[in-house]
Amino acid sequence: MRTARAFSSKAGLIAAVVLAVDEATKALARTSLQLCTAQLLRDCERVHLTGPVDLVRVANAGSALGFAQGLWVWLLVASLGAAAVPLLARRAMSSWMMAPAAGLLLGGAFGNLLDRIAYGGATDFIRAGHMVFNLADLALVAGAVLATCALYRVLYGADTVSVPAA
Repeated sequence: MRTARAFSSKAGLIAAVVLAVDEATKALARTSLQLCTAQLLRDCERVHLTGPVDLVRVANAGSALGFAQGLWVWLLVASLGAAAVPLLARRAMSSWMMAPAAGLLLGGAFGNLLDRIAYGGATDFIRAGHMVFNLADLALVAGAVLATCALYRVLYGADTVSVPAA
């Protein structure tokens, strides 16, 4: 009981921070950057940051990282994915990686889900190479990597700590 409560508290706190920072940066992008509607991103207003990284605002009605544009099925996928996180987390709750993973996944999923409901698509504004994404997308990717590592370690016994006999 105590472990489940601590897990939920950690995951919930991380999700809340991810959601707050994601929504704040998207709001800043919506007020500071002009929406790019051009076919090519090079024709849009951009703010250069460093190397291949620019800020450019686009509306993303597709999946995370801008793939498969215009498919509303991603709203359903994001909702089901967010609902599946607690089920997966329960399996690997003993791993220290799972609470941060669950928090990142939930915060990222709810950040993009909120945008899809409020604006018809997520606000993406970080361009690196050919991809344009937002902080929720980064949280989703990081959470998926952590969750995969946590599940692997639990399923294959790598997350157990052996104590040498005295």
